[in-house]
Amino acid sequence: MNICYYEDNPLAKDSIFLAGPTTRKDEAVRWEPGTATQWRRNAVGLLRSKGFEGNVLIPEFNHRGQYVYKSGLLSPVEHMDALSFSILRWETWGIDYCSVLMFWMPFDRTTAPGLTTRSEVARAINRHMYDEPEHVVLGMPPETRTVGFIRYHAWKSGFTIHPTLEATVDAALEVFNGK
Repeated sequence: MNICYYEDNPLAKDSIFLAGPTTRKDEAVRWEPGTATQWRRNAVGLLRSKGFEGNVLIPEFNHRGQYVYKSGLLSPVEHMDALSFSILRWETWGIDYCSVLMFWMPFDRTTAPGLTTRSEVARAINRHMYDEPEHVVLGMPPETRTVGFIRYHAWKSGFTIHPTLEATVDAALEVFNGK
């Protein structure tokens, strides 16, 4: 399995993009190597234990604390800094071209509110409702609150919301292996 972070070129071929809320840097617990967001660590462990050999796109920096991303670019977007532009370009490219877009949404109002994730899942549902809906896999713990909008539009569009991280990973692997 190959893991791609912001510092890497996103390898869309044979890839699963792990979309969902990212632990804010102040709440992050350092671990070596890679992501500080617990649910992503768990998802990578599940993918590894199930024999996944593709690319995993993780929208985080590999080394927490290294927030200087040297993309060599200036932002062409007015009032947007180069770091934000580079991150959003990486994420959008990965989301648009990955083999499977897997959302896990364990939102927490204080540590992982998922503000960006909420717009990404709405975009994904809308974009993929008629074009490759099987490309998107949704998961969310049943006890997650303030997500009525996502649950309603997923239901209306025919998407299943898997109740556990493992069920979500299994569904993503099923889509990946059937691609």
